[in-house]
Amino acid sequence: MYCFSILFDDAYNQYCNAQLEANGITSVTATLRKMRYEDEEYEPGYVPRPDRVDVTFLIENKAQGTNSLLHFDYMLPKSSLELGRTSGFSKFARSEQIQLCVESVTADMEGIAQELVKKLKGG
Repeated sequence: MYCFSILFDDAYNQYCNAQLEANGITSVTATLRKMRYEDEEYEPGYVPRPDRVDVTFLIENKAQGTNSLLHFDYMLPKSSLELGRTSGFSKFARSEQIQLCVESVTADMEGIAQELVKKLKGG
């Protein structure tokens, strides 16, 4: 299995909560607990092909005083899908491939926040 966790800072939480408020969701706050890229294929010379991340938020309902976890798989945009399929990408060292994958995932925080809003609006 090929897996790496994506390190993040409080800026993600601030961004996501601002998106919730902008969409009229004011009774909850969201804290990003996990964002991870995972692929089961592993072999020498393996090239990651970013397509989705495993995302988990801790949702605090301020009105009810309860906490729950909200988990979903987020499909990355086409630009990320193309990242692992370019011939130049395979020439990078594994650490460089991982760094590019992490950058690709974290650059799409807007899409992840939109998915969070959609999930919360849908109940």
